[in-house]
Amino acid sequence: MSDDRFDRMVERVRRLLALAEDPASSENEAELAYAQAQRIMQEHAIESWRLKRADEPLRPVVERRVGLDRDPANRYRADLARTVARANQCDAYASFETSRNHRDVIVEVVFVGAERDIEKAVMLWQSMELYRAGRWRPALRQARSRRRVGRDSFRNGFYKGFGARIQERFDELNRDLERDAAGRDLVLASRQAVARYMGGLDFVDANFPALSSDRDGVRAGRQAANHVGIGLATFEADGIVKALAA
Repeated sequence: MSDDRFDRMVERVRRLLALAEDPASSENEAELAYAQAQRIMQEHAIESWRLKRADEPLRPVVERRVGLDRDPANRYRADLARTVARANQCDAYASFETSRNHRDVIVEVVFVGAERDIEKAVMLWQSMELYRAGRWRPALRQARSRRRVGRDSFRNGFYKGFGARIQERFDELNRDLERDAAGRDLVLASRQAVARYMGGLDFVDANFPALSSDRDGVRAGRQAANHVGIGLATFEADGIVKALAA
């Protein structure tokens, strides 16, 4: 994909995600915008794998910082960012600040990798966060119809379960791809370059308070994660391998 086509794809997805997140959009408009953004990212993902060559020159490793509002749940957002980044030949780490009560709060997520890989990872992560943020409250209302449950603990459980299931889905996809030598060779050099960059960073341990998580929230989050697109995982693994071979 040429740089111009890639830039147009990125801009189109950004506009769709903004429409999906706009409070002025109707529920139907938001759902359609989100679904279309997912479809474009999935189509781009398979096209990128088809066109990428093992001898393609490596692009320089850079950083992209994404700011977050102060929220204890940011630890789950940072975990999901790292999961999505690593599945797209990048990596991610959290930057935090210490509050007056001496508790650390994540204030931004930093993506590391080639610029194009970061662009895809950030868009996919943000689309997942949009989906997750829109699903946990209806799930909470459903859970409360059966028993008393705390809002924060359910939200924490939902975010935790969602992230864990997304990690499992990427792991399943990665195992399928790594059975094929072409799939391994295409990503190995990029991952090694990112690993070298991350190895040169100096990380400080954070002091995060313990968060309670509701079991029904975890279960609901896992179920929701089965319905969100993760790029290449939308396609059958055999189909991906055949596309790479072609």
